[in-house]
Amino acid sequence: MARYSDRVRSDSGGALVVALLVTAVCAAMLMAALGDLGGAIVDRTRAASAADSAALAGLWGGPRAAERIARLNDAHLVSFHEDPVSSQVTVVVVVGEVTATARATDAP
Repeated sequence: MARYSDRVRSDSGGALVVALLVTAVCAAMLMAALGDLGGAIVDRTRAASAADSAALAGLWGGPRAAERIARLNDAHLVSFHEDPVSSQVTVVVVVGEVTATARATDAP
């Protein structure tokens, strides 16, 4: 019959393997979560940039120019509104699942 100390020595490597597996799984889950968060931040930045560009283009070229610039920025133009009184253009664009709104005016 094996002594208790012999059994403890033979099982000591098993705990290390389990701990390493748990650590690897936790690290993989954290990396996946950070990747999703990073993608959302990139989409938000791209949507804001596309909306700004589309609003400025729409100010001088109307809705067709705004739509073209939005497409060039991988965005979809959802809404275009031009206020003739204030010379202000408001656009709404979507990139991925993110919506952004921007306004542009030629007033000083």
